[in-house]
Amino acid sequence: MKKALVVLAVVFSLALVTSVYAQKWDGPGYGPDQLAKGKEFKFAGEIVSIDTKAKTAIVKVKDKQYLGRFDYAKYQGAYKGVEDLKVGEKIAGTGVQLNGYNWITRVVDQKDLPVPVKEGIKK
Repeated sequence: MKKALVVLAVVFSLALVTSVYAQKWDGPGYGPDQLAKGKEFKFAGEIVSIDTKAKTAIVKVKDKQYLGRFDYAKYQGAYKGVEDLKVGEKIAGTGVQLNGYNWITRVVDQKDLPVPVKEGIKK
């Protein structure tokens, strides 16, 4: 009987932990409607690495590197999605800081801009 209670307690605790993680990752604050609540920024930098499955990329801006989420990004020029981005390319765009994440909202190749943007985050 004690073994059955221990097993039941372990199963119950695992169920609680899984539901907490599901709420954290799928919870409110990560939809396109929520982006309007964030702090907007402009950026220009070079792509250091890309994870197309997670729709993220690390962008080097001046001497710092930032992780950007491209889930809701609009692409201009030759880009149709995060899959088209390449390591070493210089990109520019806009984004929103929300819940500790840099949500990229617009991406353009710097060579497609009429006036090249100097690297850096414009606030």
